[in-house]
Amino acid sequence: METSTITPQSAPAPISSQPHVGPKDVFLHLLAIIGLYVSVGTFIGLVFTLINIYVPDTATTYYYNYASDLRFPVSALIVVFPLYALLMRMLNRGAEQSVEKRELRVRKWLFYLTISAAAVLIAGTLIATIYNFLEGNLTIRFGLQVLTLFAVAASVFFYYYDKIHGENSRIPRWMAKWFIVKVSIIVVLALGFGFYNAGTPQNQRLLNIDSTRVQHLSEIQSEVVQYWRLKQKLPDSVDALRNDLNGYVPPVDPETKSAYEYRSTGDKSFELCATFALPSPADEATPMRYPGSSEVFTHPAGRHCFERTIDPQLYPPYPKTEVPSVQ
Repeated sequence: METSTITPQSAPAPISSQPHVGPKDVFLHLLAIIGLYVSVGTFIGLVFTLINIYVPDTATTYYYNYASDLRFPVSALIVVFPLYALLMRMLNRGAEQSVEKRELRVRKWLFYLTISAAAVLIAGTLIATIYNFLEGNLTIRFGLQVLTLFAVAASVFFYYYDKIHGENSRIPRWMAKWFIVKVSIIVVLALGFGFYNAGTPQNQRLLNIDSTRVQHLSEIQSEVVQYWRLKQKLPDSVDALRNDLNGYVPPVDPETKSAYEYRSTGDKSFELCATFALPSPADEATPMRYPGSSEVFTHPAGRHCFERTIDPQLYPPYPKTEVPSVQ
């Protein structure tokens, strides 16, 4: 009787339950770190500009339009920070589910690089603080900026230190989660203040149009004074300033396309009128300001006239033999 021997078949290899680690993971980590650096840089720039607005430097004697410095960091932070948060959420979930992803070499290299950069920034901030203190330059404005740098660097250090140690971290999970929530709230608040100070697009458009009106009036005023110095009389109308030789054409209102109001009120006096959408900063405290709104062109909202009188001592008539040639 023949007995058949049954050769036991080898059991199938177990299927790995851990996701495969590939170039995609490396790319996502690189993209997340770039997002972190851009977010940190734009956030610091945004907060510094807000500090410059709300804590102005008393030594600065000239006007600077800080609102224009807010638009880029606000725009970049709105796009980059949510992308960074989404990428980190994906990477953290992957690290929790896979030892391979948690032990990915590029992940550790980038995390240690970020921690080192944060530590260097903290040390540099402390050095700058001590140096300025010894120099007697430790102002409130500088102190707030130093505090911002220190808080941002410490936050980055805290977050990535926790991520590197993972389950062995001594930081409680609830504290790490609340930390992320607090950072998100601070970023949203900074964006809110940035929006408020940068102004709405519609309001900024009106300010730009008013700025153009002020520049036009200043240009017409200069041409009127030049006309008087050449001819010892004021022009009858704005159109009389038109010069076909040098190509000068009196500007018109950028919105209505109508000519600016002008009239002579005396031998050496005249007035210029325009209708403005918003008051100038001198009439109403507003975070949005535009260059060119000097005291001589302070205006309210609506129609406003500027009265001018030519001082012959400041703007003497040109002698007939010294009339400047037309360019």
